[in-house]
Amino acid sequence: MRTISIFLSLAVIGIYCACRSSHKQEELTSGELNDHIAAANQLMVHHEKEEIAAFISRHQFIMDSTGTGLRYDIYFNSQGEKPKPHDAVVVAYKVYFLNGTLVYDHPESSPDTFRLAEAQRPRGLEDALFQMSPGSKARLVLPSHLAYGMIGDQARIPGATPLYYDLCLLKINP
Repeated sequence: MRTISIFLSLAVIGIYCACRSSHKQEELTSGELNDHIAAANQLMVHHEKEEIAAFISRHQFIMDSTGTGLRYDIYFNSQGEKPKPHDAVVVAYKVYFLNGTLVYDHPESSPDTFRLAEAQRPRGLEDALFQMSPGSKARLVLPSHLAYGMIGDQARIPGATPLYYDLCLLKINP
């Protein structure tokens, strides 16, 4: 009986050591970790660009692009002064996911008011508003880094989500 106990104990120890040596974990240097993160980020950006291009193509939009990746079409361009940093703007808009789901709606009867260049709204929305005059209407596609980034808005929009806006600049208050 004692021989069997010793044999079983040795067998368990042998199996344990064999399993441990075959499942060694690789430790990454900080440089290797940064390379892995950069590759994952590039893959995400590439996928998002494809998703945005497919959305624009599906809806047959003709859009301009900025160097930051904002896609926009000012489909009704009124004349007048454009807003400047720190101006308060009054806007009506609808925000959608690229699958068509309505996320937020601020109609003309209940517009949104905020100051530009004070990080109160997504950067892509502000970038487009700087190119518009009161009465102008635009379609925007914001890549996630110009929308709510990797965290989302902590309410309805998850992180890493590109957005579509249908927007009207109603008024500028200096």
